[in-house]
Amino acid sequence: CNHLEGKTTAANLGTEVGEGRRGTGAPLGALMQQLYLYDRGNMLQVLEESGIATTQAKAWVEVGGLGEESGPRQVSELAETVGAANTLVREGDGSWSADNTDVAGFEAAIRERGVARPESACVWGGGATASSAVAALDGLGTTEIHLHARDRSRAAGPLAVADRLGCTLAVLPWQLRAECAAADLVVSSVPAGAADVLADALAENAGPHRMLFDVVYDPWPTPLAAAWEKRGGGVISGLDMLVHQAVGQLELMTGHQVPAG
Repeated sequence: CNHLEGKTTAANLGTEVGEGRRGTGAPLGALMQQLYLYDRGNMLQVLEESGIATTQAKAWVEVGGLGEESGPRQVSELAETVGAANTLVREGDGSWSADNTDVAGFEAAIRERGVARPESACVWGGGATASSAVAALDGLGTTEIHLHARDRSRAAGPLAVADRLGCTLAVLPWQLRAECAAADLVVSSVPAGAADVLADALAENAGPHRMLFDVVYDPWPTPLAAAWEKRGGGVISGLDMLVHQAVGQLELMTGHQVPAG
């Protein structure tokens, strides 16, 4: 196969690379090539926590991926802006190109539910998914975006994206504020369980005029999604985004348009 795409989390990276080191999976280099950098800012921490922070792995991350000889010769403008890539495509000359389809996946999933342009948005979480969400919201024309992070330093990625795009992003503490109830769209970009304690309070003002985008898709529904739907609000799941970002990946890999349906 001439096309590779990789997306990783702390859990599957530790498992797959660990299996590679034990001889039950792909070699470390091959795995790292396939996984590339979905969130390079967290990759070294993931490697350390997984107990697989070898010199080779650290060097791979620090130089930005596949190395000087086999590394991506092309990184899309969007991937540079967001600071993350989730797709690698091997070109005809053997080089690699890196791109990001999560942003388009966000936008398409939102538009699919009839939300052409949310005027305001409330984002929970400050990781790579939040960075893609900020870029997508800017692309949709959202003018008021605020983001909740447990610590302002954890929102460095989304803040950098906002700066590159020239949009305004307000970072607020990890607690409900008046702005949350007024937002047209609420985005939960945190892992399963992280927003459970906020579910009832966040959904208190849900209704037909407000939309929730919860990036989790397993387990589903999340307590937040269930509480939001119970109050009549519209809900977009992580599976919706997954489908659309995968369509984007297929188009990059094949060079042909792929219908989401």
